[in-house]
Amino acid sequence: MTLPVRDDPSPFVDWIRRTNPDVAYTDAYPVDTNYQCAVREQIPLVVAQDDARHTICADAFVNGNLYANELTYDYVEPEPVWHLGPEYLLLRDEVARLAKETPPWRETVSEVLITMGGSDIRGMTPTAMCALDGLEANLTVVIGPGFSNGNEIRRMASDVEICCSVVETPPNLLN
Repeated sequence: MTLPVRDDPSPFVDWIRRTNPDVAYTDAYPVDTNYQCAVREQIPLVVAQDDARHTICADAFVNGNLYANELTYDYVEPEPVWHLGPEYLLLRDEVARLAKETPPWRETVSEVLITMGGSDIRGMTPTAMCALDGLEANLTVVIGPGFSNGNEIRRMASDVEICCSVVETPPNLLN
């Protein structure tokens, strides 16, 4: 289902009432506290987010990042069931399979990939690019759909000495 707007829960709530699903799962930053509460009034709700920007109004909360346990989360009672840390990181099967393989080791690094997920909420991509500057390798930097620092990253790609290419919102990260 494609929602007509991301800041108004009414179309989604109407859809829930018509279709009567068992649970709703959200993974989008615009799903703020008011949106979550409106959905949770209708159906059990699971919220996935990699930060603590919104007060949580959900039955379960998922943050699969390494720093998930370090954040302070506010929530609307009753307290959600917490699923924090990398053991809860949601990965497609082919990515999870590759993550279990031993990587090919090389004497020298020739290819480097920087990806901060879909949004780079801490704006660390340019810092990572600078840290690799001077390395004799090919650097690929992925800009996800929620990045707010894309212009800074593109500027940095032309400023660093490392051979750098920028890929924006690739349809398949594995290719």
